Amino acid sequence: MRAICSLLSLALLSGALAAQPAYTTMQYGMSCGPVLDATFTSLGGDNAQLNVALTKAWPKSHSLTYWGVNNIVYPFPNGCTLYTLPVWQHPAMISAEGESTWQRAWPASIYGYFNLQAAVFRFDAAGALEFELSNAVRIAHE
Repeated sequence: MRAICSLLSLALLSGALAAQPAYTTMQYGMSCGPVLDATFTSLGGDNAQLNVALTKAWPKSHSLTYWGVNNIVYPFPNGCTLYTLPVWQHPAMISAEGESTWQRAWPASIYGYFNLQAAVFRFDAAGALEFELSNAVRIAHE
């Protein structure tokens, strides 16, 4: 009987642990140039740090990382596709190596998700605006 109670307690505990909220990321969509990636690292107490990296962008250009919640598929004539409706943007400068990184804390008390996508833009020699869009990344604490 004691063994059965121990096993039952262990099964209930493992079920409760499995139901704990988790920080997750998932890439989706195709990039027409730059590549966006996001990861979470623990800050303790179920708080996390969001780490965002943009690579393969035009060197020394500008970028906006869009935060959105709606999924869309909107193709542009240059072959790029917008995958989320922008709600807020995070600007950044791209390094000489074509990279940009930034971090933000995500408190344990905030549950939900966002879709991220980056736009990289520059002006060509004639002064025309050029842009490329990254893949999208869904970040969540659910």
